[in-house]
Amino acid sequence: MKLALLGDIHSNYKALERCLSYCKEIMVDGYIFLGDYISDCPYPQRALNLIRGISKQYPSWIIRGNREDYQLKHYEEESDLWSYSSNTGSLLYTYENLTMEDFDFFQECEISKVISIDGFEDFTICHGSPTSNRELLHIGSEQSKQRLMELKTQLLVCAHTHIQGIYEYEGKTLINPGSVGIATGVAGQAQLAILHGDHMKWEPEFLSLDYDIKALIEEFNASDLPLKSKTFSKIIQYVLISGENILPDVYFLTEELTLKEYGNIPEGNLPDECWEQAFEQVVKSMNQRKRGTQ
Repeated sequence: MKLALLGDIHSNYKALERCLSYCKEIMVDGYIFLGDYISDCPYPQRALNLIRGISKQYPSWIIRGNREDYQLKHYEEESDLWSYSSNTGSLLYTYENLTMEDFDFFQECEISKVISIDGFEDFTICHGSPTSNRELLHIGSEQSKQRLMELKTQLLVCAHTHIQGIYEYEGKTLINPGSVGIATGVAGQAQLAILHGDHMKWEPEFLSLDYDIKALIEEFNASDLPLKSKTFSKIIQYVLISGENILPDVYFLTEELTLKEYGNIPEGNLPDECWEQAFEQVVKSMNQRKRGTQ
């Protein structure tokens, strides 16, 4: 028994195509999709169509990530003041490219579930944690220990951190397959895991696959995502190419620059010019650091 673990696709259908092609080559028996299928990369419909297509051909288990929740909330309320900006432009671009079928699909998905397959031990899947798809369960963290202690199964498969890893605590195991679409720690690669079932037990095989990152960047330029999401699109492309997650550093520096320039930090509406300055400064600092270690 071989199950593909696929999470954090973030609309990167090029990376998803590569992963699905590999899974077909090794003849996996089923697919587990761990949420965050959309946003950040262009053409979300293409990623969703691939997921729906494969789920019609193979046994598949699909749960909802926090990015799907953001879109559902906007669909239901439209009160979050999304705009074409570095703050929320990527989310708004994604929303404009979704259909009623997509929203119905998101609503049908749970945030966690227990997988039961005859002849194998049950295990739990979620995006963040079994109780919140926004909770980050980093390898070895106190949150991870707590959630494993609370777990009713012996195995938890989650995503959300974009970092591959396995962690064992008090006889229970946490597995994170990494990110298909925006992997952290590897440059221009798609990450997934294969869960091998043997003698009732499950063992993970972690993979990082090359895919056509150049074609993906061309897709960015061909779409209107960069125009609508401003500097945020530049940040995502940098992460995709380098594997270095600079978003937190850029965001915090943007807040500092905004406070210095305007005297306050408007919630969810940081100025685009501050985003751009912060991005340039962080990238410059990263390049200097690299030259210093050569």
